[in-house]
Amino acid sequence: MFGEGFYGNAFATLELPNIGDTDTYSLGIGYLFADSLKVSAGMLDYEYGDTVYLFKAQYNHQINDTDYIGFTVETHDEIESWDLSSRYFAHLYDESYVTINIDYLNTGDDPFFNVLANYYFNKHVAVGVGLYDSDLVVEGKYFINDSYYFSANYTDKNNYDIYNLSFVAQF
Repeated sequence: MFGEGFYGNAFATLELPNIGDTDTYSLGIGYLFADSLKVSAGMLDYEYGDTVYLFKAQYNHQINDTDYIGFTVETHDEIESWDLSSRYFAHLYDESYVTINIDYLNTGDDPFFNVLANYYFNKHVAVGVGLYDSDLVVEGKYFINDSYYFSANYTDKNNYDIYNLSFVAQF
């Protein structure tokens, strides 16, 4: 479960990855500058591990009325681990859109690269294909409305397959 609340341009976040286990959680605070730059700091407290402090900056550049490109850089209190990601969103025609997500994660040991492209047929249906660290990913989404959607994906890992089905509610 994840929540984010704004007061003016300041915001706070709370995440409980497992509702039944409140010993692992994350808290964060941040500030939104001029609707295009968002900075935040947070902590992730693990039940059986060290507390990690996270720092993130996000920038979105509006290309025109519908298209944008966004960049995110994130690290934690030990700088050898960092993540750089970008998303391009473009309106094609009518209700059709395309997104391209690129992510490079360097954990200090074995960095990996992800890329995922999604095609939105209309405001209800999207399909995507990409690579997560050279593993094939195929996904589909069905949007009920602006607040609720279903997502299904398949990942072809080296020694096994991963199937995921989720329901998302955002308010």
